[in-house]
Amino acid sequence: MSRRTESLDTSAELIDFMARRGQRPDENYLGKFHHLNFDWTAYQERAALTMAVIEVLEPIDWEERRDFTAQMIWRVLTGGDALERLLSVAFGQQGRANCR
Repeated sequence: MSRRTESLDTSAELIDFMARRGQRPDENYLGKFHHLNFDWTAYQERAALTMAVIEVLEPIDWEERRDFTAQMIWRVLTGGDALERLLSVAFGQQGRANCR
């Protein structure tokens, strides 16, 4: 399989993944992960934050994790502070991280 074919396969998988999980309002996640006591504001780099969120969600149901991951991707695509607003609602932190 060529690199181009692999890239197209990956792109198709991502499009399918996102298409099945449309963007939902932040309010749907209000307090959903407060019990995990995760301080997402401690992370300054988006890549480190993303990995930390994935790790902290490990005890959560697989489909619920996939859904929240899709919502994070939607917020990154939206831009601005959309991701930070989602994390604040879901994890209950009022601080703001400036992730790049």
